[in-house]
Amino acid sequence: MTSSKHPSSIAVLPGVGLIRDALRPWWLSMVIVTAVLALWLAGSMVLRPATLASRLLDAAAWVGLGAALLLTRNRELRRARLALRLERGRADATLQAITDGVLTVDTAGRMRYLNPSAERLIGQHAERLLGLSVVRALPWDTADAQQLAEALERCRSSRRGVELGAALRLQAPRGERRVQVVASPVFEQGGDGHARAGKDGQARIGRAVTRLFPVDSRLPTDQGGRVIALVLALTDVTEQLAAADRLQRDATHDALTGLPNRALLSDRLQQAVRGANAGHRSIAVLFIDLDRFKRINDSLGHRQGDLVLRTVAARLQGCLRDHDTLARWGGDEFVALLEDAHDREVVAARAAQMIDAVTRELRIESAESGAIEVACGCSIGIAMTPQDGLAADALLAMADTAMYRGKARGGRRFEFHASGTPAWTREWLALETRLRHALEMDSFVLHYQPQVDLRSGQVAGLEALLRWRQPDGSLWRPARFLPVTEETSLILHIGEWVLREAVGQLARWRAEGLPLVPVSVNVSTRQCLDRRLVRIVAEALAEHQMPAALLKIEVTESTAMADLGQLRSLLAELRAMGVQVSMDDFGTGFSSLSHLRNFRVDQIKIDPSFVRDISRDPNGAAIVRATIALAHGLGLPVVAEGVESEEQMSFLAEHDCDIAQGYLYAQAQDSDTIGTLLRERVAGGLPMSRARSLPAPTEPAPLDLLPA
Repeated sequence: MTSSKHPSSIAVLPGVGLIRDALRPWWLSMVIVTAVLALWLAGSMVLRPATLASRLLDAAAWVGLGAALLLTRNRELRRARLALRLERGRADATLQAITDGVLTVDTAGRMRYLNPSAERLIGQHAERLLGLSVVRALPWDTADAQQLAEALERCRSSRRGVELGAALRLQAPRGERRVQVVASPVFEQGGDGHARAGKDGQARIGRAVTRLFPVDSRLPTDQGGRVIALVLALTDVTEQLAAADRLQRDATHDALTGLPNRALLSDRLQQAVRGANAGHRSIAVLFIDLDRFKRINDSLGHRQGDLVLRTVAARLQGCLRDHDTLARWGGDEFVALLEDAHDREVVAARAAQMIDAVTRELRIESAESGAIEVACGCSIGIAMTPQDGLAADALLAMADTAMYRGKARGGRRFEFHASGTPAWTREWLALETRLRHALEMDSFVLHYQPQVDLRSGQVAGLEALLRWRQPDGSLWRPARFLPVTEETSLILHIGEWVLREAVGQLARWRAEGLPLVPVSVNVSTRQCLDRRLVRIVAEALAEHQMPAALLKIEVTESTAMADLGQLRSLLAELRAMGVQVSMDDFGTGFSSLSHLRNFRVDQIKIDPSFVRDISRDPNGAAIVRATIALAHGLGLPVVAEGVESEEQMSFLAEHDCDIAQGYLYAQAQDSDTIGTLLRERVAGGLPMSRARSLPAPTEPAPLDLLPA
């Protein structure tokens, strides 16, 4: 498409009108020179007595002078014309090359000129549009056409430019385009009815702009004169707006599922909580975690895992109402926000519906095995207002806690927070607050209890045990505060601190030149279900450049009941790093032998309840003997916990138990005392002495409000 060469468009282009300005002085020069010569000739004939030849000679001289002046002026005129052609060529090239569309309309809004970019944007040739209304002839959105008409009238009447704040919608052949419009008036200069050139050779087109919206102070002001035309600059901002929309959506939505992300969920939850606080409505927060998703993801691959997540997200969304919110929390976790959730039974029915929807088998295409049917399942924790509180973060934490309780009970179930937790009394909340401050103020410390080789009597390892230092200097043992941490997310933060501190203490002993023995760290069920555990262990070892063999992770049998697939994968990753794994409290679970078959561990620890009565209870003694034989048959060493008497130690040694731990040898001690032990006993190869007269310390009673 080419631009129009309509004559009426010339008056509004820069540089047009300069020819008239140049020609006007040229004719004036001719008149003046001719008049002067005529007057001189007439006067000389009357006043000067001279020959006709002398008069003719003088006349010829003056005529030559006039001709010289005229020739000089003609040369200047040619230069001016050349400069005008160059200026007009540059202006025309600019209009042809710029990507913005430029239109000239008269004061009635009829189009008089379109540059090529305007033709491409509109999708029509200029010849079809010239003389037509820019408002009615172009395919504007109805509301936007009215806005454009008002803007043109404002530009004409106010004698100032107008920039529309919002992009207008234009239905172009390429689809809807979003167009930013700026209208500028063209002013008449002089009395000939045309825009007159200024001293710089440019037509004085008024570019002063008054916005219908916020004023841009960078735009120039009105230059006076009658408005004879309007110039419209059209900028296609479709792609920029689409990119901005994508950025906005990416900031608030999950890329994989298209669901709201944490940020948007937090905003909506805060609004819902404010409404609940005002008494307008009640809400329910459902924390959803897929059961055994890691096994699907690891066996079929991440591509199929992503497909499962998208399918599950669609199924969960289908269980909710339009005004409810389903967000992806991260990984295989989702959060549903139900508003107007007055009835607990209705919420329970909704949760059951979601579990049924997720549990339905879905078909997955696998390159190795073709199409297969997989079932996922999910566990849901529920917190509701007002019974569970009116704080957004607390509701999420409570729902998260209830969800983990459901997973610990086998999964594929929902749990209400209020159904299985003690009342959140003032003392409970105060204790939770103190625990949070304890993390910030480094009030936690680790003590270490030696583990003794029953054959050599030497220290074979240490177990790290958590203590909470109180303002009065006393130390609280975990029984007094762990129930609170397990009902909140604090157990994850405290557990991470214990892991990092234990590895850090190993590094400090090494820096002192002390011999090192493996240190065992207990991890909770919540930590094992948290997929960050492996990363935390790896970071702690890497930070201190500590050999992985010096760290031992202790997991309980009850953890295996929470998520068998997750625990198997976790233990495999830890052992692949070189970290040892110990099965703690062995014999207290429902399927101990099955756990030994399913999990590869490096050590078995007999629960203290079996060791305590081995000298008086024949059944307990038989269980201990069978456990030792079973472990040795699998090539695993055995640790007996809770050894407090010589009689217990003798029984264990007689039946080839490998390691003993208990008050018979030592209580848990601080790091300085253990450092002395490492220096004196381990470095010297000396056996541990037995503290025969040392009484077992009394454990402070748990707070009455805490569960046993």
